[in-house]
Parts: sequence; structure tokens; C-alpha cells
Amino acid sequence: MNPEGFEPTASYSQVRLAGFPVYISSQFALGKVGLRRETLEELGRQLTRIAAVLPSGALKSLQQVPFWIELDTGPSGAVFHYSPDWLNRHGMNPDKARSVEIQNARRFLDWTRQDQPWLILHELSHGYHWMHIKAFDGVIRKAFEHAQASGLYNSVDYAGGFRRKAYALTNEREYFAELTESYFGRNDYYPFNREQLREFDPDGFHALQQIWGE
Repeated sequence: MNPEGFEPTASYSQVRLAGFPVYISSQFALGKVGLRRETLEELGRQLTRIAAVLPSGALKSLQQVPFWIELDTGPSGAVFHYSPDWLNRHGMNPDKARSVEIQNARRFLDWTRQDQPWLILHELSHGYHWMHIKAFDGVIRKAFEHAQASGLYNSVDYAGGFRRKAYALTNEREYFAELTESYFGRNDYYPFNREQLREFDPDGFHALQQIWGE
């Protein structure tokens, strides 16, 4: 660790998976080589699947987003970091700005295997939103505000077998990321897939068509 309390970037090993740059913490060398391998395999599977479904232009943009794989630096399975200032204020490596961090490798694997097989696409969607915020933010906000006003997502089926308020209602960023999971893959909240999204939330569906293409 450096004086700031986080692992310096220079101590990370680097690989590329499906065209994405990946930084791997040296902490895995301390008896966690198997977990490192599992995490890389799962991330590689998800990125390969994402590369197969995204439009080529969007994929090329998103392949500029780095990944950081950590043993345990926080509570989240994966998170997109927007701001170097925020990272600095919280004692974290500012080099992780505009990237996806797998903060807890074991939690990432558990969440993925339980009910979030497109978790990485969700986080990459935040990156795409950030990259194109001037072009797309108004489209997303309009669909999100309609979803809020309509009450569509106040109580929906969840993969755990019960109903709950959809995570998509958190804010317009999470709305876009959640719907992107449904649009290209499978979400853990209803609507679970593209056809259900088209029927359940046509405004959201058409917003995603505008942003991602048909």
C-alpha cells in the first residue's frame, strides 16, 4: 500500500479480456490464486457475451473502459466510478475514475451466479451513459420520469420469487442500466428480457432503441 492507503497502480498486473483492459490487484497472490482465476474466467465470460450482443460502435467505445479486480476493497460486487475527485475524497485510487471496479471478487461471483448474470453490462451502461450524456441524457430522463409518474415499477417481480420496488426507480442512471440488462440479456427485476420490456415499458424500450439501436 502507498501512503494514501490504496494499492498503487504500478503493482497491478494487466491483461486484456475481449478487448477490455483489466488491472488485477497483487493482493490475490496472498493465497487467493484460485479466486483470481475464477474471477477472471467469469469476467471474461461476461465480456465475451457482451461483445457478441452490443452494436460494434458502442462496443468500441466501451472497450476504452478499464476494469479493476480487487480482493476486497468495498461492499459492492462491481461499481462504475465517475469522478477522480470523489475517489480522492474517499481515500481511493483516482486512476479508477471512468472505470469499473470489482470491489469484492467473492461477492461478484456470488451475485453473478445467484441472479445477476449481466452485472457487468449494467456497470458498463453507466460508462456509456457518462460518455454520451449530452446526447442521451434527455432521452433517458424523459422515459425515467414517465416511469416514475406511471407507477409501473413500484412493485415488480424479482428473481428471488417475490415482488419489490424496482431498482430502476433509484435514478435515471440506474433506470438506463437496469433496462439495458433487460434489452440485451436478462435482468433480476421484471421486465426480465427484451420482449417483456417492449410490452411493459414501451417508452423505456424506445429510449433504448434510440440509444443502442435495434
